[in-house]
Amino acid sequence: MKRTNPRIILAVFLVLVSFTFAGCASRPIHPGSPNQFDSTSYDSLVVADSVIKSTKADLDANKFPQAITPNVISALNLLVKVYNIADQGYKDYHQAALAGTATPADQNVLQQKLNDVSNAVTSVKNAAGGR
Repeated sequence: MKRTNPRIILAVFLVLVSFTFAGCASRPIHPGSPNQFDSTSYDSLVVADSVIKSTKADLDANKFPQAITPNVISALNLLVKVYNIADQGYKDYHQAALAGTATPADQNVLQQKLNDVSNAVTSVKNAAGGR
Protein backbone atom coordinates (compact mmCIF):
# COMPACT_ATOMS: atom_id res chain seq x y z
CA MET A 1 0.00 0.00 0.00
CA LYS A 2 1.42 3.37 -1.02
CA ARG A 3 1.60 6.03 1.71
CA THR A 4 0.29 9.53 0.95
CA ASN A 5 2.99 12.18 1.08
CA PRO A 6 2.44 14.53 4.07
CA ARG A 7 3.25 17.50 1.79
CA ILE A 8 0.32 16.62 -0.42
CA ILE A 9 -1.95 16.34 2.60
CA LEU A 10 -0.74 19.71 3.87
CA ALA A 11 -1.28 21.29 0.46
CA VAL A 12 -4.83 19.92 0.28
CA PHE A 13 -5.52 21.14 3.81
CA LEU A 14 -4.27 24.64 3.05
CA VAL A 15 -6.34 24.77 -0.12
CA LEU A 16 -9.43 23.76 1.85
CA VAL A 17 -8.76 26.44 4.45
CA SER A 18 -8.35 28.96 1.63
CA PHE A 19 -11.74 27.93 0.28
CA THR A 20 -13.19 28.54 3.72
CA PHE A 21 -11.85 32.08 3.71
CA ALA A 22 -13.05 32.72 0.18
CA GLY A 23 -16.58 31.48 0.82
CA CYS A 24 -16.25 29.25 -2.22
CA ALA A 25 -19.90 29.33 -3.25
CA SER A 26 -19.20 27.29 -6.39
CA ARG A 27 -17.95 24.26 -4.46
CA PRO A 28 -20.57 21.53 -3.91
CA ILE A 29 -21.95 21.18 -0.41
CA HIS A 30 -21.74 17.77 1.23
CA PRO A 31 -25.06 16.01 1.79
CA GLY A 32 -26.17 16.76 5.33
CA SER A 33 -24.29 20.05 5.50
CA PRO A 34 -26.57 23.05 6.05
CA ASN A 35 -24.22 25.50 4.30
CA GLN A 36 -20.94 25.90 2.44
CA PHE A 37 -18.96 26.92 5.53
CA ASP A 38 -20.09 23.80 7.39
CA SER A 39 -19.14 21.59 4.45
CA THR A 40 -15.71 23.15 3.97
CA SER A 41 -15.03 23.06 7.71
CA TYR A 42 -15.74 19.35 7.68
CA ASP A 43 -13.31 18.88 4.79
CA SER A 44 -10.61 20.73 6.70
CA LEU A 45 -11.05 18.49 9.72
CA VAL A 46 -10.94 15.35 7.57
CA VAL A 47 -7.63 16.44 6.07
CA ALA A 48 -6.20 17.33 9.50
CA ASP A 49 -7.26 13.93 10.82
CA SER A 50 -5.39 12.35 7.91
CA VAL A 51 -2.26 14.33 8.80
CA ILE A 52 -2.54 13.15 12.41
CA LYS A 53 -2.95 9.51 11.39
CA SER A 54 -0.16 9.53 8.83
CA THR A 55 2.25 11.28 11.21
CA LYS A 56 1.46 8.78 13.96
CA ALA A 57 2.06 5.93 11.51
CA ASP A 58 5.36 7.46 10.43
CA LEU A 59 6.41 7.83 14.06
CA ASP A 60 5.45 4.22 14.79
CA ALA A 61 7.51 3.12 11.78
CA ASN A 62 10.50 5.21 12.91
CA LYS A 63 10.51 7.16 9.65
CA PHE A 64 11.86 10.34 11.23
CA PRO A 65 15.51 10.86 12.15
CA GLN A 66 16.01 10.39 15.87
CA ALA A 67 17.19 13.99 16.24
CA ILE A 68 13.84 15.45 15.11
CA THR A 69 11.46 12.86 16.55
CA PRO A 70 10.90 14.76 19.84
CA ASN A 71 9.98 17.91 17.87
CA VAL A 72 7.60 15.95 15.65
CA ILE A 73 5.96 14.38 18.71
CA SER A 74 5.58 17.79 20.37
CA ALA A 75 4.08 19.36 17.23
CA LEU A 76 1.79 16.36 16.73
CA ASN A 77 0.57 16.57 20.33
CA LEU A 78 -0.33 20.22 19.79
CA LEU A 79 -2.11 19.34 16.55
CA VAL A 80 -4.14 16.64 18.28
CA LYS A 81 -5.09 19.09 21.03
CA VAL A 82 -6.26 21.87 18.69
CA TYR A 83 -7.88 19.32 16.37
CA ASN A 84 -9.99 17.95 19.24
CA ILE A 85 -11.06 21.48 20.18
CA ALA A 86 -11.92 22.33 16.56
CA ASP A 87 -13.74 19.04 16.07
CA GLN A 88 -15.98 19.74 19.08
CA GLY A 89 -16.45 23.30 17.85
CA TYR A 90 -17.46 21.94 14.45
CA LYS A 91 -19.98 19.57 16.01
CA ASP A 92 -21.50 22.43 18.02
CA TYR A 93 -21.62 24.71 14.98
CA HIS A 94 -23.02 21.95 12.77
CA GLN A 95 -25.89 21.28 15.17
CA ALA A 96 -26.68 24.99 15.48
CA ALA A 97 -26.53 25.43 11.70
CA LEU A 98 -28.84 22.48 11.17
CA ALA A 99 -31.27 23.99 13.67
CA GLY A 100 -31.01 27.38 11.94
CA THR A 101 -29.60 29.05 15.06
CA ALA A 102 -25.93 29.45 14.08
CA THR A 103 -24.77 33.05 14.15
CA PRO A 104 -21.93 34.82 12.36
CA ALA A 105 -20.17 34.89 15.75
CA ASP A 106 -20.44 31.08 15.94
CA GLN A 107 -18.91 30.85 12.48
CA ASN A 108 -16.08 33.20 13.48
CA VAL A 109 -15.30 31.12 16.58
CA LEU A 110 -15.11 27.94 14.51
CA GLN A 111 -13.00 29.67 11.87
CA GLN A 112 -10.45 30.65 14.53
CA LYS A 113 -10.31 27.06 15.74
CA LEU A 114 -9.76 25.88 12.16
CA ASN A 115 -7.00 28.47 11.78
CA ASP A 116 -5.36 27.02 14.89
CA VAL A 117 -5.53 23.57 13.28
CA SER A 118 -4.00 24.90 10.07
CA ASN A 119 -1.15 26.50 12.02
CA ALA A 120 -0.58 23.26 13.94
CA VAL A 121 -0.46 21.26 10.70
CA THR A 122 2.21 23.65 9.46
CA SER A 123 4.12 23.13 12.72
CA VAL A 124 4.03 19.36 12.22
CA LYS A 125 5.35 19.80 8.68
CA ASN A 126 8.12 22.10 9.87
CA ALA A 127 9.07 19.80 12.74
CA ALA A 128 9.25 16.90 10.31
CA GLY A 129 11.71 18.82 8.19
CA GLY A 130 9.26 19.54 5.38
CA ARG A 131 8.31 15.89 4.92
